[in-house]
Amino acid sequence: MVRVQNLLAVLLLALLNSCAQWLLPPLRVLSCSLEQEGALLQFSASPSEASILKAFSMTEDGTKLEGRFSFEDRDLWFFPVNGIREGRGYHISVTATAEDRQGNSLEEDFHREFFTRAEGEAPRVRAILPADGSILAQAPAEIRLFFSEPVDPVSLEGALRIDPSPSHVIRWEADYREAVILPVKPLSLGVRYTVSVSTALLDRSRNSMILPFTGSFLLGDDRSAPGISLAWLNPEGGGNLVSGGPNAALPLDAEFDISFTRNVEIESLAGYLEVQPSLGISVRGERDSRTRARISLSQKPVWGETYTLTVRKGIGTEGGDKTAEDLVFPLTFDAPRYMPPRFLRGFFDAKDSVKILGEETDFDSLALEVTAFPTTGAITATELCLVFAVSQEASSLAPSSAMGSLSISATNACAYVSIKQLRVLDESSYRAGPFNDAGLTAGPGKKLCALVYGLEIENTVQPGLLVFLIRSSLEDSLGNALGSDVTITWNKA
Repeated sequence: MVRVQNLLAVLLLALLNSCAQWLLPPLRVLSCSLEQEGALLQFSASPSEASILKAFSMTEDGTKLEGRFSFEDRDLWFFPVNGIREGRGYHISVTATAEDRQGNSLEEDFHREFFTRAEGEAPRVRAILPADGSILAQAPAEIRLFFSEPVDPVSLEGALRIDPSPSHVIRWEADYREAVILPVKPLSLGVRYTVSVSTALLDRSRNSMILPFTGSFLLGDDRSAPGISLAWLNPEGGGNLVSGGPNAALPLDAEFDISFTRNVEIESLAGYLEVQPSLGISVRGERDSRTRARISLSQKPVWGETYTLTVRKGIGTEGGDKTAEDLVFPLTFDAPRYMPPRFLRGFFDAKDSVKILGEETDFDSLALEVTAFPTTGAITATELCLVFAVSQEASSLAPSSAMGSLSISATNACAYVSIKQLRVLDESSYRAGPFNDAGLTAGPGKKLCALVYGLEIENTVQPGLLVFLIRSSLEDSLGNALGSDVTITWNKA
């Protein structure tokens, strides 16, 4: 009896498995419609709300929409935040992960598209003038695009590209079926212009172009070599440069723009440029226009020095024409704003006299007389004055850099020197002080500035060397640095 019951159970299970699809049919979407306020889907059974929230999505022109769900028996409503708008394309999808309340999955992924546009035909470019592939003897006054239907003028601004890119304005005609592109300046001879319109172009019903459009024309057959011009620039200004020079008053942070009257092989331009004495250069060409490049110096020039920028002959155009001669631009980097401080002279108060401290007095003898600087371990206060020439544009030397710019060392324990105080004097204060040298002048376009250091000296009987080091980091108020160390050594008798 038990065996018979087991056999019946097996037969019943097999029957249920074979009829499962008939007994538990899959979930299906019976209808889908777009209403004014949202989307309505009707299912074959009441859908599981949790699974629908994961499986459902709706986009407007490709952008996913956020909104509110409403379930009514077998109906699902989805209300977008901004409702259903005119002139749009909507896509509704429900993946097969959706289930009804009994756990039956959706039969297959569901997709449906709706359009709220007046018409669905995509716009296209019918023609271009000058015609695609044409060769023109002279520059056209306009470029004209003809469209198959009225288009959205704003969308053309993002879809239109002209290479090389001239400055232009657009005028519309024929109820926005024709765009007239008016160059601000005449187009360049010997240049091929390419006009392209991307699929971002829209018609009034927001239908986008299906395929991009490209047309080109060659302007003239100019066989002349490209002309070259050079200009310098920095954040404060700029100016044109002259081949053969002189080109003076250039700032140390100058960069250079090189321009050509025709488009050239801009990628190889660096091979035709050289700066001597060598500073190293980098070149960034404008690949769109192919008529301009920016030249930057890899090293900072030395103020007051003259360098030579040479543009070698042989720079070629797309048509094979090449520049026939070298152009040489002398460049003198002596803009007053960037003039570094220059050490002129120093004065040491030796009590019985004032000793002049200058590079030309290196290894002169300095006697620290024991009557003024005892060797009994006593500390003697004195002063050291260092005089510099600075730019007229600088207010003074920078006290913060002056504090650490001087060091005084002694060999053989001949003396011990400490720096205790610092005063920064402008020219008038220096002239009124005890270290004034009436014969000392800064020179044209410059003024004097002095640093007065208060020193304490402990003298000894030992001979040796006193070494005064003025570091290259000393700056004026504009941030211009001395540039190189100044070292002056005295023989202490």
